[in-house]
Amino acid sequence: MYFVLNMLDIIQSISSIGSQEILFAIGIIVSALGLAVSAIFSFSDISSIFKRLKFRNASILLLLAVVFVFLMFEFTVIKSTQRIFFDDVIYQSQALYLIRTGQAVMCNYGTPFQCFTDYMFHEPIGTAFNIAIGYTVFGVNQAAAYNVQLALAAICIVIVFFISFLLFKDHNAALFSAIFFALSPTLLVWAKPVTSDLEMMFYASLSIFFMIVFTYRKNIKTLSAFAFSVVLLAYMKINALIYILLLPMLFIIIDGEGIAKSVKDSLHRIVMFFKSNNTANMLLILFLVIGLMPEIFFSYSELRSAPFGYENAQVQYSCGVGAIVPHSKFSTQYLIANLCANLYFWADKFKSQGIFQPVLFTAFSILGAAMMAVYKKREFFMIAVWFLAIFISYTAFYAGAVTYGSDWRFMLGVIAQASIFAGFGAARILKFVRYLMR
Repeated sequence: MYFVLNMLDIIQSISSIGSQEILFAIGIIVSALGLAVSAIFSFSDISSIFKRLKFRNASILLLLAVVFVFLMFEFTVIKSTQRIFFDDVIYQSQALYLIRTGQAVMCNYGTPFQCFTDYMFHEPIGTAFNIAIGYTVFGVNQAAAYNVQLALAAICIVIVFFISFLLFKDHNAALFSAIFFALSPTLLVWAKPVTSDLEMMFYASLSIFFMIVFTYRKNIKTLSAFAFSVVLLAYMKINALIYILLLPMLFIIIDGEGIAKSVKDSLHRIVMFFKSNNTANMLLILFLVIGLMPEIFFSYSELRSAPFGYENAQVQYSCGVGAIVPHSKFSTQYLIANLCANLYFWADKFKSQGIFQPVLFTAFSILGAAMMAVYKKREFFMIAVWFLAIFISYTAFYAGAVTYGSDWRFMLGVIAQASIFAGFGAARILKFVRYLMR
């Protein structure tokens, strides 16, 4: 372990900003191409899974209607607010320089085509990469940046629908999950502003989808799609690295007939994967290493040394009076201080501050979680662990309270899980009502 950490220090110290950013660009492009190719090759497997589960094509029409309603809310009801943070401008600037120089730098002084004074932002280049795609397709303008965010939010509704269907094999549960997610104030408010939290939510949901697909069909194609989606997710935010440990844990929970058997089978598959020593397996490992290593090196340095803006800040005790002067990025002290605020959020206690979470939404989520714990234990455990891991990691961050600035955007990381709970609960209630009406 000491050797590995020492090597990370050495690599970090000899790397210039330019070379790091170029490696970033190479890593994320390799990961994106790997995901696109593997997803295309996995399409027949995914299609056969849905056929076996007797998926009704008519449900797609209802899903499209849900997405349409979401977009209508965005265009007619929600007041678009951009540049809430200076980060918004940074991501767009990074995207511009990524296209024109191959480096997603944070430029302090330069021209649109050359930067003279720059440095690396503490977030990876994932958000800038997505915006750069929008710039490439629609031209360099702010509307392209904001509409890329909106498109990711809309597609994420579709992904949540499919996650729910694969978990429960229930069209109603899937549709209700999509409805709750699409009408969540957290998603509606934060669908357009350029924040890395939306990207993390999108790619986390995509990774969960491919993880579940892999539990149905275990082959090199579905494994590649799952693996590359995880690598791409790691580029979205520094704390997205938690998914590298979390997703294997979720896979073990949801795969097979029990955790012990799943662990045993997974270890056997890993051994056989390396033992087979075939070209496809080795190429997959090579491209995954090329994709992931730049982000690992960068994140190690940032998590170790970057302050993330905690200097001269204060963490208020949301359960009482007083405040903490931050001394690090994460701490159990911050978890205690931020906990009440983040729990009160679910009871819609901060409506006067422009922070919305309808109590009815939360009630359905709690009811659905309770029902799932009875009828779908493994699925409940998986969604609960997914929810708690992200909720706790954010709450332990010095700026991780919903009332800290505009940091209720952090709830994008858990709103999909809450929607899946709520969707399952609504479907069970509908089933019970139908039973009573017979």
